[in-house]
Amino acid sequence: MGDEEVEIVTLELDPAEGQTTLVLPGHDATDAGDQDVVLLVERIDEGFADGLELSMESPGLENISLARSVHTFIGELSADSKEIVIRFWTGAGQRIRVTLARFRSGAMGFWRNNRCRACKELVKVLLIAGLSVIGVHLPIGQVVLDAVQTSAFQNLIFGGGPIAWLVQRYGLQPMWQALTHVLGGLNWAFQITDRIFQSVCHLLGFCPPPRAGAQAHP
Repeated sequence: MGDEEVEIVTLELDPAEGQTTLVLPGHDATDAGDQDVVLLVERIDEGFADGLELSMESPGLENISLARSVHTFIGELSADSKEIVIRFWTGAGQRIRVTLARFRSGAMGFWRNNRCRACKELVKVLLIAGLSVIGVHLPIGQVVLDAVQTSAFQNLIFGGGPIAWLVQRYGLQPMWQALTHVLGGLNWAFQITDRIFQSVCHLLGFCPPPRAGAQAHP
């Protein structure tokens, strides 16, 4: 990550039926320039395949997901963007997970003090964001990618798309390569669990290897 710091905050919500408004902090004024963010808004209940309806009120952030049950936003927050406002329209029993990853310069504290945890959190963000761009989101059950999807996922860091921009801007190529290595070792059939994140971060030297038989958590 060079001299960059990343802060990742995750919220899980059980919104009331109808319209719900969530306000997240925008630019936090720790530096004067724009701040780069990845924002994931996922439906994670058993009815996730029915999709997720929301609107975003933050200039410069556009949904790049091709999957109906997750909205993925990657971009820059200008210094005058003080709030990120998300409005949901939900039915009974829907459960929502919101993850905000904020990239900024000037400190290494997050990585120095929480190396394994921080690495796993960032791998999870990259995996969910990357899958969403190729139209895949399975918070429950097993992800199975065919040859076309596998190739599309592996090649996301090339070209000019948002994933490539993020990976290149923050030197995350080794993390992406470790992630595709681990998923390839599973023949691209996997559940999105902590075991995958720990395996990737072990390859990068941030975490011990996953314990044999350890319980996996999403």
